[in-house]
Amino acid sequence: MKPSIVWTALFLLLLSSSALSAIPTNSMKIYAVTGDGGAISAALTLKVLPNGTGKVWSSVDPLVGTSTQNAERTALLVAKNYSNQAMQYDYLFDINSNASLVEGPSAGAAMATLLISSLQDRQFPQNVGLTGTISESGEVGAVGGVFEKSREAARTGIQLFLIPKGESKQVIRESGKIESIDLRQYALARWKMKVVEVSTIDDVLKLAFSDIDSIDVNAAQNASSQTPEFVPTAIPFAPPLKPMQSLTRQYLKESIQLISIARNSLSTTLLDDTELISALLNSLNEAEDTLNQSQVLFDQNYFYSSANFAFLSSVNAQLIQDVAQNPALLQPDSALFDSKLSMLGNGIQDLKGLLDQGVPVDGIEWYVGAQERLSWAELNYEKLTQEKDVIISVENGQVTSGTADQFQKVQDFEFAQSWVNISKQFHSIGKNSSKKVVLDDFLKEQSQQQIVQAENDLAAAQLGNAEDIQRRLDAAKLEFENQWYVSSAFDSASAIALTHAQLDSDGKDLSTLQEMLSAKINATQKRITASKNPLVWSNLYLDHARFFLEQAKFYESHSQNSSAVSSLKSGLGLAYLSDGVLDIAEQSYDHYNSIPESQYVQPGAFATINISPNGNPGAFIAQTGFLVLLLIVVALLGVIAIVVFSQHLDQKKRYALPAQLDELQRQRMELDSLKTSGKLDESTFSMRVKEIESRQSQLESDRKIKSANLIALDRLRAELTALERALRELKNHYREGMVVEEDYNQAMKDLLEKMGHIQRKITERKSPSTAMNTQPMNIVI
Repeated sequence: MKPSIVWTALFLLLLSSSALSAIPTNSMKIYAVTGDGGAISAALTLKVLPNGTGKVWSSVDPLVGTSTQNAERTALLVAKNYSNQAMQYDYLFDINSNASLVEGPSAGAAMATLLISSLQDRQFPQNVGLTGTISESGEVGAVGGVFEKSREAARTGIQLFLIPKGESKQVIRESGKIESIDLRQYALARWKMKVVEVSTIDDVLKLAFSDIDSIDVNAAQNASSQTPEFVPTAIPFAPPLKPMQSLTRQYLKESIQLISIARNSLSTTLLDDTELISALLNSLNEAEDTLNQSQVLFDQNYFYSSANFAFLSSVNAQLIQDVAQNPALLQPDSALFDSKLSMLGNGIQDLKGLLDQGVPVDGIEWYVGAQERLSWAELNYEKLTQEKDVIISVENGQVTSGTADQFQKVQDFEFAQSWVNISKQFHSIGKNSSKKVVLDDFLKEQSQQQIVQAENDLAAAQLGNAEDIQRRLDAAKLEFENQWYVSSAFDSASAIALTHAQLDSDGKDLSTLQEMLSAKINATQKRITASKNPLVWSNLYLDHARFFLEQAKFYESHSQNSSAVSSLKSGLGLAYLSDGVLDIAEQSYDHYNSIPESQYVQPGAFATINISPNGNPGAFIAQTGFLVLLLIVVALLGVIAIVVFSQHLDQKKRYALPAQLDELQRQRMELDSLKTSGKLDESTFSMRVKEIESRQSQLESDRKIKSANLIALDRLRAELTALERALRELKNHYREGMVVEEDYNQAMKDLLEKMGHIQRKITERKSPSTAMNTQPMNIVI
């Protein structure tokens, strides 16, 4: 044999053995809470067995529970993204603990870390510990007993303890007192141990093998923030997407203004919860970062991606602005929130009427997009109006609540309002089209079949994270009820596509997911290229999928494999979505383009077009009826505006009385202190105490009067809300042809008279004669 061949063979043998090398045994400390409010440590040991097939075993002493076994299997799925040799070994986990049963997923992140460290031939540092669950895509999830585990970790010699993101805020009982602490500062000061929050297994690996002395626990961002900002390569501009380009450009401008207003509102807020203010400020900073990323994506022609980020940014900014300006929105029985919700419902109904009027042949997909977003908004609105009021209480220093948190309600409202605004923008693209046709039963049967399929697929899949899928399925059902069959077909097809995307990507490693996404993008692009139609949404979704593919490659190049997997799964969902709606779009274009021009509806005729109960277009709304409806809407808006303004005044007074009583109490305590210290004589003290007590008595009397007045006002507003609901139902019945014009006009007259009578009562109760004697305060409205 030639020497060169021998050396080559030897080199390949050495390279092969190196590639397959792994640490036979690796271990770390893990921690668990006990039933008495304490915590114990245990030794987690991993043995890596060669010539395996990827099996995971658990020691039987102590007995390991099902959730811990599931965490072991998930850890291996994560490890496959960091080593292509992972399936060539078997793994034995051993937990050395005094407990007879080890149960719980909180060691999942530790197991994944040990697996990856062993496969990368790195011994895990014994002065580092961590707690947290693990997901297939590598996210570290929340666990219980973080404070107790951290304390035990410090006691057992750990110098760096990694915890899930968001868990550094802890409420503890110490020296008989309950207090809120930041565990990062607390652990460093009390135990000389550094505690750092982590979001992904990438953060864990980077921090665990770094110099502990160089880690700054006060840094606001985790280790992954050190990765450079991802900037995707520009893609060619597609002419059919020009409307989206214009809308996104305008949306970016509006989002910038919203963030500026929100920041000003937060700086002058009446909120006195410092933790909430801090959280809102952090959220606002994130919204600003997201908006900057949106601008970059816009410049690179990723219009849907840009609009998506700008949408999230604007929703957060609007939420912060509303809460900062009106803290009363966070009250469980907020009259202001009810009023805003009522106005949202009216807006949805009015826009629904416009979208019922016809289909623009040259803007079918924008019309569908408008109906879809309005349906998503209506789903949120229905959820908010159906939710029962909940009681929020504080027990042992912890805030508890029922089925819904008021802050979440306000956030759901903001999403709904933003979807309504987007629906209006999409509708505006085709509203002036000269090629409009009336709604028909096209795709009715197909959408019904797809809804059934989507329900069955989702039920069989048993997905853990299916919020977006469920929303599209529920929207499809709502659209079917509204006789928006094309939109129903789009949403139900979307639900099916997203379900299949999650199923097909389940358990796949990074390289497999990347191959799947690349293949799906190429196959769908060929279908789009072969079509003669613009295929707006297929193009937009596929561009977004390309963004995630390129982002995944970027993360992988920076050893952020968990982030790469997450991006690939998001990209697959969008690629499947693009392919899933393509056929529906093709059918829609073919159908509506085949309608002869003789059947186009003449401009200005849409005020008389409606869908009758049997689904056929009718022309029964007379011009006089339309004018009456217009006048009613204007009158209703005026009534609502008065109610909202009066509620703002109510809010001002609610804050004034408690503030004055608190101030008087503070003054009384100050007087006691001065008298005790001998700085105030008995005569002066008695005189001032009488003045304070007199003022307190007057304020308490005012508060009782105000309380009765507010209860009466709440009842009147409840009556007004009921009448508004009746007004909407009457309008719906009239639109559906179930109420004749004469009865409709009379019923509207009666409703308006009742609403006017109630509003006069509200005005009387808000008059100066019933106003409380309160000091003026600076209120931001």
